[in-house]
Amino acid sequence: MINNNLRPDITIITPTYNRASFLKRAISSVLNQTFTNFEMIIVDDCSKDNTEQVVRSIDDNRIRYIKLESNKGPAGARNVGINTAKGSYISLLDSDDEYLPNKLALQINKIREMPEEVGVVYCGYLIVYEPDTIQGKVLPRYNGNLFDTLLKHNCIGSPTPLIKKECFDTCGLFDDSLPSYDDWDMWIRISNKFKFDYVDEPLAKVYTHGNQTSTNLTSTIKVRELLFQKYKHLILKNPETASYLLQRLGFLYFLKNNTFMSLKYYLKSIKVNPSDVENYISLLTSVISKKRHMNRMKGTSIREANNITVYF
Repeated sequence: MINNNLRPDITIITPTYNRASFLKRAISSVLNQTFTNFEMIIVDDCSKDNTEQVVRSIDDNRIRYIKLESNKGPAGARNVGINTAKGSYISLLDSDDEYLPNKLALQINKIREMPEEVGVVYCGYLIVYEPDTIQGKVLPRYNGNLFDTLLKHNCIGSPTPLIKKECFDTCGLFDDSLPSYDDWDMWIRISNKFKFDYVDEPLAKVYTHGNQTSTNLTSTIKVRELLFQKYKHLILKNPETASYLLQRLGFLYFLKNNTFMSLKYYLKSIKVNPSDVENYISLLTSVISKKRHMNRMKGTSIREANNITVYF
């Protein structure tokens, strides 16, 4: 039996905007958790659909509904949830994704076993193409100090981490000035102060619709450039990391058929790390053979699933 007088151990935060058709699925996946001492905060970012009616129709006092008076975007909505959270741990769930039933139980058991310096336990996830076609799975690979790893790429799916609330007290909240990938930025900042560990199995479903911000190439380039500038003073301390990130930007501009910007970033990658032969090969193949360059770079830069391309 659920004791609703207990202070929740975990707060699940779900920002939402005009996603009423998906929201009930997300809520149900939380209510079906084997771990039951949680609260779920749904932050409605000024939706114009029937989001409020969907939430009000569910009779469970562990669900809290906050409707914002002005649109704050996903990062701002998450921050509202964090600031009102009662739990010692924070878990994030976008309104169109879902948890598998053992997610919270396995993660809270894991994080309680870990040394104090571990601030985050994440997990794998299934990639699902709407309505419910599983395209593949992503399993966690990295633990410990992930700062250098996260500077290179976002290896942590948005709905996968369980985060000690003290991480936000120490590192600040989500950066709502970023147009997307604010979660990636948050993981970078947390990893500079705390260690990470993982549960080695998929415990969430991430749904792909094809119209998410993360699938937009122009947006991806913009955010990668913003993040590079934000952490430039740290990135340039490691030539291998710097050249990797500059290569990624070169390839993304290559995909946009912007030869000038592509060559600019490939040349920058050579400048910061002239001893790395890979930098020269990337530059040359981008000029002499588009097909060869695509085949060479695709595996490390993009994931294609059922005609949906997600850029990293």
